Amino acid sequence: MELGSRIKRLRKELDLTQAEFAARIGSVQNTVTGYESGRRNPSTPVISLICREFNVREEWLRDGTGEMFKDKPSSALDALSEEYGLSNAAYVMIEKFVNLKPEAQETIFNYVREVAAAFQSGEVSPSAPASPATDFTKLSIEEKVELYRRELEREEETKDNKNNPYAPAGSVPNKSIEFVNKPDVRTDAETLELEKKYKKSRSNPVSKTISSASSITKEKGEKKHA
Repeated sequence: MELGSRIKRLRKELDLTQAEFAARIGSVQNTVTGYESGRRNPSTPVISLICREFNVREEWLRDGTGEMFKDKPSSALDALSEEYGLSNAAYVMIEKFVNLKPEAQETIFNYVREVAAAFQSGEVSPSAPASPATDFTKLSIEEKVELYRRELEREEETKDNKNNPYAPAGSVPNKSIEFVNKPDVRTDAETLELEKKYKKSRSNPVSKTISSASSITKEKGEKKHA
């Protein structure tokens, strides 16, 4: 059976006249007559259109392989998936969304609108870091001392977690702060002195360490003015 004969058989199966069949695919009766008689061959886009419009298997229409019609989708969502080639993720997302209550759907719409408005305003850059790095050179001496104290505490916490068999799995210390122009604290004479003072007072409250560190800073300032 030739392609034209299969088009005619399909039309008869659908109980359509040539004019009705042509109208469904945006053509005219004479064109359909040409297809069925074999005088004209439908183009690839026309074949795809016939298959989509009448739910026909393209393999059958082209070479007569298999069944004439595709299996009918079990739901409108299945039909949508078949028409647009949805991925599993897209299928599930649409399914979950349409099953939400209207007020929940509206909440999602409002959230998306707010996010879009924030970026469109130009005040927020989607590619910029949420926590920009701090320039170490612009910190005061008190802020530098506090930074060093936190770094030492984080190191001690890491050591304690490693040596503690009862520490929760995956325990991690507090996240470090990002800085630019930050010197290596291990090679800086001032911070080495702070480190010695800190380690000597490990058994004392942290506040004493800060006080001692501040005293060192104060003594250095007095020496400079002497």
